[in-house]
Amino acid sequence: MTDAAVLLRSLTEPRPDDAALLPGLDASGLTDVELGSLVPAAYQGNRRGHPATVIAHTVQDEMRARQPRFTPAAVRALFDALVAELPHRDWADLALGVGALFRCTGEPPDVAAPARTLVRALLDRDRLGEPFALLAAAARAGQTAAVRARLTVTGPIAVDEAAVLDALAPDDLLALAEIEDAGGYARPAPHPDAWPRLAALPAVAAFARRALDAAAARVAALHAGDLPYRADKLFTADEVAALGRAARAALLRDEPWLRGLLDGLLTGVAVAPTSAKTLPSQALLYEFARAGQEFPTPELVAALRAARAATRHAGVPKQLGRNLVRVEAALAARADVALRMPDHGFAPDGTLRRTLGDHQAVITAADTATLTFHSARGPLRGVPAAVRRAHPDAVRELRDLTARVGVQLATLTRALEGGFAAVHPYAEWRSGLIDHPVAGAVARRLIWDVDGHTILPVRDALPDAPADAPVRLWHPARATAADVAAWRDALADLEIRQPFRQAYRETYRLSPAEDGGAVRSHRFAAHLVHYRALYALFRSRGWTSGRLGPWDGGDADDAARLLGAGEWRATLAHTLADPSADLAARPAR
Repeated sequence: MTDAAVLLRSLTEPRPDDAALLPGLDASGLTDVELGSLVPAAYQGNRRGHPATVIAHTVQDEMRARQPRFTPAAVRALFDALVAELPHRDWADLALGVGALFRCTGEPPDVAAPARTLVRALLDRDRLGEPFALLAAAARAGQTAAVRARLTVTGPIAVDEAAVLDALAPDDLLALAEIEDAGGYARPAPHPDAWPRLAALPAVAAFARRALDAAAARVAALHAGDLPYRADKLFTADEVAALGRAARAALLRDEPWLRGLLDGLLTGVAVAPTSAKTLPSQALLYEFARAGQEFPTPELVAALRAARAATRHAGVPKQLGRNLVRVEAALAARADVALRMPDHGFAPDGTLRRTLGDHQAVITAADTATLTFHSARGPLRGVPAAVRRAHPDAVRELRDLTARVGVQLATLTRALEGGFAAVHPYAEWRSGLIDHPVAGAVARRLIWDVDGHTILPVRDALPDAPADAPVRLWHPARATAADVAAWRDALADLEIRQPFRQAYRETYRLSPAEDGGAVRSHRFAAHLVHYRALYALFRSRGWTSGRLGPWDGGDADDAARLLGAGEWRATLAHTLADPSADLAARPAR
């Protein structure tokens, strides 16, 4: 690893012999503070030519993949670098400077003077594309009024949000700038503490409820005929963005009031009040889907699925389907809410029975939910005519409940499969899964490791374990070949079909070179694959990845996914090998 001091000197005072550093250049060994100390010089190093430009790109690539930390001196140096670059650029990456303040390791320095210069320059050049970063910098420079005068929003919900944001403290505005999606290339990913900090603010939580209640009321008014219908015009673009932030805050807080609001709101924006195949707000529907990829809940998944089934638009179901795959993958990593499911009044045996005249309706929970009708002679093939005539509302209600429970079972199954590494406290696992009248239909057919015991609840007695004893799904990769074979035989003997492949799951054992604590694998080195197919898999399986292509920085990327409720981070490094053939290859790590 090249020393940080050598890299800093090469960025600020490059020499011809610095080119010798490039073949082995690797910034991954830098500490977070060392990386932050190099960012100001890297921001200016792009103008200093080879090899400083290559070193600057390496530092910036590392910064995008990590969370650098900035000493007060590094923060001041970065603001000075932003000002120094103004004569050479038509803009200044103000979000980078504001982000350094958010990541400062000590008391933030006084950056009022450079912040004032930067804000004035951006206002003079009409560069208003990062309003939250502007507001955060303006708060440090005493220019909040000048910035707010230039920032306008449309729609009452957006105006309400603007008033809330204007009242935030300067440090909270730094968190606000972190969540701004401005697509900056040479800046860190949003800090994971930004949204929790914002969502914890009482003013933000109160706005989230006001905004989403107002949105639901507007949707209801539209469908009641109190508002004229225009496709995709129910909310302004500023209101959609504000509602997206409100949704994220409420989803992160897991607000109980939100659960009953989602179905009507999302189905309402997915279906026109007329027979038209357009939507009242396609933009808001997709904004909720994007919010769900960050802070998913089972209720949001169910509401998105209901909206997908209800819409008449030809293209929306396909796009929502792609979104749902990513939302469900994210839900698996949010173990605190992923397994939540109402019991709907089901009995312990996984059935709900309702008498309708001389017949009985039965909803049964298994892999999905099924509705059957029974007479005194036994089960019937369909809905009896007498029941249809005498109890149409009850039949409709039962069908709706069957569909809703089916969606919830599918969501639970995907969450469990995606959360193989999740650990559950024994008491919560037992009450929320095994003994639950609906969820138990799925969970009892899976193999679990319970406080040192491996059991199949549908067959085995539950151990007497402490309430906080760890429970997680058994995985064949952690078992011997004999144990795997024994479990497969047991499932076959009991004629049990598991909700997803567990005992029969494919496993890929570590090779001797990979075993023993290694953190990188080269088993895929130099493999050629069709890139479009690879990218589609990244997107559908919950990986984050920048698209490769013939543009600056588009020749290589590290796809990443968090696993085990955020405890592990897996990356797959790949490069574009042949743009004409759409192939990508590179050793994985």
